[in-house]
Amino acid sequence: MRLFQNSTLTITLLFALLLYGCRPKQQPDLAQEITNAVVGTLSAIPTPTLAPTPTPYTTQALSGLFCEYEFCIGHPARVPLFDAKRDANPAEFSAYGGGRIAGYRDDMFVILAWVASSGPWDPGGMMEVLQAEFATRANGDYRIDLLGDLNVAFQPVAAPPASVFTGGLSATWRCADRDFVWMAFSTHDGAPATLLTEALAKFRCENP
Repeated sequence: MRLFQNSTLTITLLFALLLYGCRPKQQPDLAQEITNAVVGTLSAIPTPTLAPTPTPYTTQALSGLFCEYEFCIGHPARVPLFDAKRDANPAEFSAYGGGRIAGYRDDMFVILAWVASSGPWDPGGMMEVLQAEFATRANGDYRIDLLGDLNVAFQPVAAPPASVFTGGLSATWRCADRDFVWMAFSTHDGAPATLLTEALAKFRCENP
């Protein structure tokens, strides 16, 4: 259950992802180097020759539930989420006040990051940071809808350059004293929107 056919590419992509930070508005000096590493890795991924998958897409089994750092979120059972920061360096790991988790398989990639809330909620800024680090762009303005008891901002995004994906979706929401930003890419049209809806159906940010 791998995203890439070549294990070296998988390791390279994960290493690049684990380097960046999720900071509203302020970009670190290494942001461009990180972006170049991600884009370079994605551009080297071979295009799969799988048979077309019928649409509409359904996850069919969003039975996984990630519960750490005093929040829970749903995910497909075949896409377990792991602590991206801890995987890169055992001395630097996710915590209540900030971190990131990710999951992948051959047709899907999901990442979730969070930071302590500071000032008014800035959905555009939160999504722009994550989009920039993947060298992707928004397709239109974001919308805000009430999903459960959460105000969630979301917008479609283009697939990273030269990647196997056909598109994606970014989203952000505030829960208690933290801001969460989420993004998913898939080879199936409509899959990221389905993933977001089902993931948030199981989301809670109180202590499990």
